[in-house]
Amino acid sequence: MQITEKQIEALLSATRLRNSEIGLDRIPLDAEKALLDNVRNGRYEAIHTPPFARMEQNLGRAAANPLHQYLFITVACITLCARAAIEGGAMPEEVFNLSDSMLYMLDFCETTEEIHSVYSLTGIMFAKLVAGSKKEVPVKVDQALNYIYKNLYKKITVQEIASFLEVSPSYLSHLFQEKTGITLHDYIQREKIDRACNLLSQTDRPLSVIAGYLGFATPSNFALVFRKWKHMTPTEYRRRNYSEIF
Repeated sequence: MQITEKQIEALLSATRLRNSEIGLDRIPLDAEKALLDNVRNGRYEAIHTPPFARMEQNLGRAAANPLHQYLFITVACITLCARAAIEGGAMPEEVFNLSDSMLYMLDFCETTEEIHSVYSLTGIMFAKLVAGSKKEVPVKVDQALNYIYKNLYKKITVQEIASFLEVSPSYLSHLFQEKTGITLHDYIQREKIDRACNLLSQTDRPLSVIAGYLGFATPSNFALVFRKWKHMTPTEYRRRNYSEIF
């Protein structure tokens, strides 16, 4: 059956009426924000999820089958927590693996209690990924990040960083990508372009000056790398975002 926009709008009208009649008081967004903040910061000990029974009066009707209702809530929770974990620094591939595993487990749940057991573990397990990633960043990766931050306004190469840290470029590149999810070369480019965005939106310095300031060989090279990350030219970015600060 082809679902139409008109059918969804009709259901939306009925949903509005029902929620108005019962005086639905949804779970405050602050509760969701607190959960995601705990995940993002790896505070798994602080995460406590209420039983579904305590949530019933604060939920809209998202499914005709109550079991599906809780299933959908848990899927949404997994999705939100996964994104928060990545924002908190957890390795994306690990986050996606955990997300896939939890969704797969839901497929075998046949009771509300089983679904709730997955729901109650969701925030905790994603927060543990974040906490683990903060502990497992090797000293060399941390030193590389610091080196890039301190030398962002000049040309930086992988060879130069590796030499400074007294390791081989191949070893450092592999370690950096394994622990951060991005290549060392791309990380340097991304940070430079982010800094360029600040300069383009907050100053009127010429593009050639900004390019030289950030260690690009030529303005054309700067423009090429900028387009790679922002999908527009530096001039277009400035036109859209310029706001004189000083």
